[in-house]
Amino acid sequence: MKLFFGTISNDYLTLKRVLLTSELPGATIYTQEDAKSATEGWNELLETAEIGKNDIAVFSHQDIYYPEGWLHKFESGIKQLPDSWIIAGFFGIGKDKTPCGKIWDRRMGSLLQTAHELPREVLNVDGCAFAVNLNKGFRFEELKGFDCYDIYAGCMARELGGTVWVIDAPPEHWATRAWNWTPDAVFMENIKWLKQRFPNERTISTCHNERT
Repeated sequence: MKLFFGTISNDYLTLKRVLLTSELPGATIYTQEDAKSATEGWNELLETAEIGKNDIAVFSHQDIYYPEGWLHKFESGIKQLPDSWIIAGFFGIGKDKTPCGKIWDRRMGSLLQTAHELPREVLNVDGCAFAVNLNKGFRFEELKGFDCYDIYAGCMARELGGTVWVIDAPPEHWATRAWNWTPDAVFMENIKWLKQRFPNERTISTCHNERT
């Protein structure tokens, strides 16, 4: 299982203090700093990962930290998934349209977890940290800004005939987004596009529901 780690960064101080201090022995974390959008940046990193003949790309926000022992939990969780998996994450929205998974929220100082048995197939995963199966030819279509790509990933995985999962390998999220954040105009424009692009899918994520 050859892993590729990548991030899109706009804050070197956070990147240096959090993600780059992760306990990932021998790993190189590739950084994309000039992406015009999240989907552009992730696609460029996917290209780099495939050129390097990796099996899985693990993508993270710059404020994600992988603690000691995480890598073992991740590999164990991935090995439990069916061959159909395309996207895997750690926290997301289940098929019952409720939150699912585990993640350390360091602003709250606690482990956010649900009662679901893991691994579990879900609608989509939180975009702060997720993995892509590089054997499936997955790519993002262009979305504006730096949100909603997690919803797209879930929808596109199913369009490709694959599945989306949450596994039991919680990273630490040292979230930097403001507590009072609300979806902006670009976010809602992306949601409108997603509804048109995937009319039979549910545009639900950990930061947005269809009543917003």
